[in-house]
Amino acid sequence: MLKAKDSKPHLAQPVRLLASDRGCNSILRGANWLRILICAVPFCRQTPLTLKALRAKDYSENPQNLGEHLKKRRRELGLLQREAAERMGIQRDTYVNWEKDKTSPVASQFRPVVAFLGYDPTPRPKDPRGASGG
Repeated sequence: MLKAKDSKPHLAQPVRLLASDRGCNSILRGANWLRILICAVPFCRQTPLTLKALRAKDYSENPQNLGEHLKKRRRELGLLQREAAERMGIQRDTYVNWEKDKTSPVASQFRPVVAFLGYDPTPRPKDPRGASGG
């Protein structure tokens, strides 16, 4: 089922495919399932196949703070929070606090963050002289 929310598709329900010899390619809608009866493979009739629907991204494409940068990179790599923490050599709880912006890394912990992200997420200081560099 598609819901229009911020013009992003959100597929909440899984799709269940049933191999069946009756009603090939017919669609049945249940309370929680969209059932498509297909003649998939002749030797495995009545075998349920379940596919998960794609989810909308749960992170910002333009991260504004360290937590958003960390979550975006972790999701891009397909990692759990525990796995991201292991890659940075920190505790899972520490990583979770950073991602939720409850705490920030101290200077000695920032190098693994930059290595994990592949860039420095801190904003560049503005030049007080202006853009001309005068």
